[in-house]
Amino acid sequence: SILVVAMLTIRAVIAATDPRMFAPKLMGVDKSDQPFTVTADTAVRLAGALDREIYELAQPKADIALRDGSWWVLSAAKGLYSRDDNQLRLTGEVSLFYDRGYEFVTDDVRVDLEQRSAAGDRPVRGQGPAGSIVAQGFRLVEGGRRLDFLGDTKLVFARPGGAR
Repeated sequence: SILVVAMLTIRAVIAATDPRMFAPKLMGVDKSDQPFTVTADTAVRLAGALDREIYELAQPKADIALRDGSWWVLSAAKGLYSRDDNQLRLTGEVSLFYDRGYEFVTDDVRVDLEQRSAAGDRPVRGQGPAGSIVAQGFRLVEGGRRLDFLGDTKLVFARPGGAR
């Protein structure tokens, strides 16, 4: 796996225990050479994770490109990124947007950037060209190509012309 880290801004507030990066940008590729990017307003390395590189992110955003040219964008109020295993945890109001017009909202998502997968076990609601959905959780699998909804799920199909 190739990992490239680039900082758009390398300003840091140097406090005794809280060095902070502004506008960090992580660019990488998975084992299939498909790109992903993670950005945030700020990042702080967690002091308690001495032997691991874990960063607390403010306003994180992940852009994940798929082989067919489509893409997912995930954004949240807060996040944790583990550089050791390319895992991203998004919390707060988490938005998942698929470039074909679908948007989903939940409050806790685990993202595996290497596998291009994501999962959430909290209620999720979404909408798009085909209609709207409410479920108890979800799994984004098969490299981001399939989205499975979990638990009690209510799907409302859109009628031609946009009515539901």
